[in-house]
Amino acid sequence: MPLRVYSKTMSSPFKKPHWVPALLAVALLSACDRSDTPSLQAGKPCTIQFRRDALGASASLPISPMTGSINGADTSIAGTLKRSTAEWLVIDKSGDEIWIPKSVILLIQQRSQ
Repeated sequence: MPLRVYSKTMSSPFKKPHWVPALLAVALLSACDRSDTPSLQAGKPCTIQFRRDALGASASLPISPMTGSINGADTSIAGTLKRSTAEWLVIDKSGDEIWIPKSVILLIQQRSQ
């Protein structure tokens, strides 16, 4: 790769701050307020609805996402959220720690306050 040498007659691309506004715009846009992003709150009660196909209960019939059971089989679990990792949710149910893979979760219900 050839080495560029700038003389006094040539202008360096770093002498004129034409790239500064673009850099500031990127920095400001990446730091936008993310208050609309949903987040789970550890220590609060939650109900986790499982994907029906993960339970072997997928059917051509419409099933409400908030249904607690289908034909007597539970489709959800309720407890207190302990923590969340990239792959798992951990809840406490009656003193038992239950690890739930996120790949089987249909939705999580948790009160905002």
